[in-house]
Amino acid sequence: MHRRRARQSPDLARALDALRRIVRAGRGSAQTVESRYGVSAAQLFVLQILAESPGLSIKDLVGLTLTTNSSVSEVVGRLVGSGLVTRETASEDRRRKVLRLTEDGREIVRRSPRTVQQDLIEGFTRLSAAHQRSLAASLDEWCRVSGFGSFPPTMLFEPARVAAAPAKRRGRAKAHASPTR
Repeated sequence: MHRRRARQSPDLARALDALRRIVRAGRGSAQTVESRYGVSAAQLFVLQILAESPGLSIKDLVGLTLTTNSSVSEVVGRLVGSGLVTRETASEDRRRKVLRLTEDGREIVRRSPRTVQQDLIEGFTRLSAAHQRSLAASLDEWCRVSGFGSFPPTMLFEPARVAAAPAKRRGRAKAHASPTR
C-alpha cells in the first residue's frame, strides 16, 4: 500500500523527474567532456576555476568547488599527473603550494564548454535565500532517510574511487554505487 501511494505522489514524480534531468545532463556532459578533452567533468570544472583564478591552493579550491579536501586533492592529483596543472611554491609564502594551469590545461579550457557544475551552482544562486535553504535541507534529509547520508559528497561526475562502504550499509552501498556519485 505504501509503495502504491508513493508512486501516485505528484511531488515524488516531480522530485524524481528533476533528479533524472540533473543526472541525464551530467552524464551526457561527462561523456562528451571525457571523449573530446580527455578529462573528467570534475577535472574540467577544476581547470576552469584555475583558469579564472590562477595561483589557488587546494584549500582555496575546496571553497570554490564546494567539496571536500580529499575530493579536490584527488582531482588535482590526476590533473598534475596528466600534465595539465603544476604545483608550485607561492612566492609570497614559501610554505604554501599553489596550482597553475600548464599550456595544455589552458588549451582544454579555451576549447571547452561550461560544466554542469557551473550551471547548477549559478542556477542555485538565482533562487531566493528561502528556496536555497529549503532545497538544501530537503535534499539533505531525503538522502538521510533514503540511507545515503553516509556516502561521501565527492565532486559531481568524477569517477568513484574503489573504497569500502560504511560497515552498516556495505551491501546496499555497493548496489547503489555509480560513477556519478
